[in-house]
Amino acid sequence: MPKSPNRLKASIVDLTFIIWAVAVPLALGVRMLNSDGDFARHLRMGNFILEGGPYQIDSLAHTFSGPFLTTEWLSQITYALAYRVGGLPAVGILVGLVLGLSYALVVLFMRRQGVDPLLAYATGIVAATLGAPHWVARPHLFTFLGLAVLMHMAVARQKPRLWLFAPFFVLWVNFHGGFVLGLMILGALAAGDLAEAWFDAARRTEWLDRAKFHGSALLIGVAASIVNPMGVRLPLRVIDILGNDYLLGNTSEFQSPDFHMLYGRALLAVILGVIVAFALRRERPSFPHFAVILMLLAGSLYARRNAPLFGLVALPLVALEIDVAFRALGARWLARVRNVFEEGERIAVPGRWAPWFAGALVLLALNRGSIGGAQVVRNEFDAATFPMAAVEAAREAGLEGNMFNYFTWGGYILWAWPEQRIYIDGMTDFLGNEVLESYSKVYWLEPGWEHELRAHDVSFVIFPTKSRVTYALREGYGWTAWYEDDVATILVPGESNPAWQ
Repeated sequence: MPKSPNRLKASIVDLTFIIWAVAVPLALGVRMLNSDGDFARHLRMGNFILEGGPYQIDSLAHTFSGPFLTTEWLSQITYALAYRVGGLPAVGILVGLVLGLSYALVVLFMRRQGVDPLLAYATGIVAATLGAPHWVARPHLFTFLGLAVLMHMAVARQKPRLWLFAPFFVLWVNFHGGFVLGLMILGALAAGDLAEAWFDAARRTEWLDRAKFHGSALLIGVAASIVNPMGVRLPLRVIDILGNDYLLGNTSEFQSPDFHMLYGRALLAVILGVIVAFALRRERPSFPHFAVILMLLAGSLYARRNAPLFGLVALPLVALEIDVAFRALGARWLARVRNVFEEGERIAVPGRWAPWFAGALVLLALNRGSIGGAQVVRNEFDAATFPMAAVEAAREAGLEGNMFNYFTWGGYILWAWPEQRIYIDGMTDFLGNEVLESYSKVYWLEPGWEHELRAHDVSFVIFPTKSRVTYALREGYGWTAWYEDDVATILVPGESNPAWQ
């Protein structure tokens, strides 16, 4: 009998965890920490909460009057605690562990439902491919993990006790607003169960029992969602954000995918693959699965930020539906590959390797991402992305006054320059449409843009050196460069231009 190619006896669940838990901090660290300034703001807010509790945070922007209640506070203190333990490398490793665990749980879910090993592994890879552009250190990553856990709780054959949904949603609601999607999935499952009970008279009692389970879990989740610092206002706030057309229309991640770009084409290829797979099946899909798939498909077409969620939840359900048809495919090369995976899984020891890699990564985090003096995990923000030198110079000089800052830099400035209050950053849902409209007017140099700076008593501007705003202020209004480098310029009104005053 030939030896199995799986000589390490590693399961595909372990392999999935190891691949992403290792690759994210080691290979994707730059983008993960520097894609925007939101992570830095969450880091500052996490430290604030650790010192004063998850209640009220004083205004972080001079364009916002009064304090506000923080949300996502458990995510923020989790990132802050990781930073205190091992700096930015520990944060990167934490993100890798969360993502590795999320996608490993998705593959484990499929395997426990009897999905072919090759199909389960390939589905996990495709799901991760759809998610990778959104792998940045922000609270939404904990919704990835929440969805993976929800699959085991709500869709698996072995149903958990209903009371477990209460602590599950209490945690989720305090980590990220994505808990609303979890509630929607439970609602879609319950609706699908009722549809099955209507059409499948022979199993009507079984389907009604499932509808009762999913409906009860939904009610428990709704009740649990008010256990947070904002109470019932948090769920209502999430719903309000989703109904804010101006905010959604002016936030890039809420825009529909561009199918002329690489990521949009990849998503389109996956969607077409799903359509073909269902078209080749001889039986209709189950209504509960189909309801969730359609809901997430619509979400991924509506906003690009939902595409990773389609991969995490809908694609595993598609795999469950097409498993029998996949096994019946007669291509010889496919049969050989499938046999390799089946033989490997037959002798694999689940959990043999993942804990060891997780432990090694934790040790690496405690050592601040360094091995033998070599820095293998990034330990600093990117000076080519953020105005690091400009902020340092301004802090040392004690520069004061109301600033007008570049949107993407807002979160970083909050972190690196805590004495200052910003004009705007990614917390536009708190700041309100008026502040976003004001910023956009200046950014695009719309008629009357200079009046926005006067109205907010702006005394200095920190903006990219090669930007239209910097050029317009210098050339048209006589502002002078207080500081300038290749990344950022800090501008102050020129004394020779009294018309600005």
